[in-house]
Amino acid sequence: MSIQTFDLKSERNTLKANQFPLPLQTGAAATGKASRQPRVRKRAEADSFLAFQRIPIPVHSTGRDGLLLDVNEAWIEFTGYTRAQAIGHSFAEFLELSSASRYRRKAVPELIDTRPARETGSVEYRLMKSPEGVADIVLIARPERDPASGRFQHNLTVINDITARNRAEAALLQAQKLEALGSMTSGVAHDFNNLLMIILGSLELLAMRLPADDTRATRLVDTALQGATRGAALTARLLAFARQQAFTPCPLDPRTLIAALRPMLAHLLGHAIRIEEDLPAELWTLRADPNQLELALINLAANARDAMPDGGRLRLAARNATVALDDSTGLIVLRRQPSATPGAYVVLTISDTGTGMDEVALARAADPFFTTKGPGKGTGLGLSMVHGFAVQSGGALLLSSRPGKGTSVELWLPRTAEPVIESEAGEASAAVSTLPAARRLRILLVDDDPLVVAGTAGMLEELGHDAICTAASGEDALALLRRDGRFDLLLTDHMMPGMSGVELAARARALHPSLPILLASGFAELDSLVGVEWPRLRKPYRLGDLSTALAVMESITK
Repeated sequence: MSIQTFDLKSERNTLKANQFPLPLQTGAAATGKASRQPRVRKRAEADSFLAFQRIPIPVHSTGRDGLLLDVNEAWIEFTGYTRAQAIGHSFAEFLELSSASRYRRKAVPELIDTRPARETGSVEYRLMKSPEGVADIVLIARPERDPASGRFQHNLTVINDITARNRAEAALLQAQKLEALGSMTSGVAHDFNNLLMIILGSLELLAMRLPADDTRATRLVDTALQGATRGAALTARLLAFARQQAFTPCPLDPRTLIAALRPMLAHLLGHAIRIEEDLPAELWTLRADPNQLELALINLAANARDAMPDGGRLRLAARNATVALDDSTGLIVLRRQPSATPGAYVVLTISDTGTGMDEVALARAADPFFTTKGPGKGTGLGLSMVHGFAVQSGGALLLSSRPGKGTSVELWLPRTAEPVIESEAGEASAAVSTLPAARRLRILLVDDDPLVVAGTAGMLEELGHDAICTAASGEDALALLRRDGRFDLLLTDHMMPGMSGVELAARARALHPSLPILLASGFAELDSLVGVEWPRLRKPYRLGDLSTALAVMESITK
């Protein structure tokens, strides 16, 4: 029997040549396995490369010099660069300037020199994609080091796309800012409403007491009333922006609405601007708050006027439109305004031949307080108010414009099958304001503002209701109701500290189930809180509004 000897030196040379550290073998088995080692190694390397390429997230590896050694298919698809454009280049070449500087200055030295083997780290950068575009990314890197010497071998880096997350966070932050601004705006508008009530009520009462031949005093009071009325319109804009204004949508005929606005628009635009109309006879009935819609159209017309300082044309148009899920027009509406759902709409369009806007201004046109007008010539609330009204109505606002070619604003409002009810509320209010009350009422008036109490009490006395008790809070009002329940009406403000008007109404009704209750507020949240048994008086109300509300209450309680 022959004995084979083991040549340790020869085996070591074989392992060194193969660079594949398999266990040492002896005899024929060693010779057979050694011959298969290169094939096994190549197969393992091929499998490893295939797995690396098929990882469904972008991955790249870098060497000690910071240059890219390899990238996988997901990396190429995400960045838009080819493998040839990537390999041999620094990843910093594909980053925005500030990100590239941070990457070169900190990330590369840290990964190579200081971070322990296989310890991951993440840093956020901005990637410049090909052929265009920017992505917010986080690099999660893991260095590989020689177990014996600790020397850096290569770095494996995963790219995590956080663009959508960052955009969502930015949108949430913007929404939070707008919510805070809306809360502040609604609070200011509430206080302003109270001031306007005091001013309007006092001026009306003063006007009724002026001598008929005192034309100068009458003219001054009329001017003050006009100013206070303009203040009420500004309050309406602020509340519409905050989406806190009382909202009472109803069926409207767009042709009738525009016809009623025509004289006001002609006066607003002046002689240098020609008004053109395109109002088909077959227009559908829309559903919206008439006061809010009129205010929206006036704001759009005012913007168009300011964009045409040398005159031009303003076109008022309307059309019927149906939005379907597979309708290309509908997709635009759905994409620009998520509140606009598939369905039938009436589209009101105001277009002008004015200066127009570039893409930057157009993108911000509906932002609160953004304006292209000079200092002191605009608040920037007009389009944001119209936008808030459109969304609150269940519709959309679409803008298109080109510099020097004018601007077109489309107001999408939902169609309704309900019939239009002709209203004569305005005439009734004006007529009844000079008439005595049908009967004198004993009224409990509740408001935390003593000036509002004084002004409203004066209007009630003017209307013939001379037995008026007042309270400054809900608790005071309940104490009066417990002591003396002989009241014909409870008239209370809603926004009061401690106990709101809605809470007071519920507790007062528990004490006296048949007590008529009238809530005064200018805020939209009452729409979801107040039932039909508690009618609402919108602030700021004038003498005629108060008289009409009391007449309605009397008719309900008869």
